[in-house]
Amino acid sequence: MTQLSYRSRKTEVRESQIHERGLFARAEIAKDEIVAVKGGHVVDRKTLREKSHASAWPSGNSDR
Repeated sequence: MTQLSYRSRKTEVRESQIHERGLFARAEIAKDEIVAVKGGHVVDRKTLREKSHASAWPSGNSDR
């Protein structure tokens, strides 16, 4: 399966005092360097309802 998200090796996720978890630099990051991309799929409610019944998709409340 294709990876939809990316996080640079120059970063790490660890406990944060502001939020439960945060993204922190492990190395210097250049101006305009991309360090993270959050991916996913955009689906309508009908598709979500249909897919939530398939074993490949987690079931749950599809009305959100």
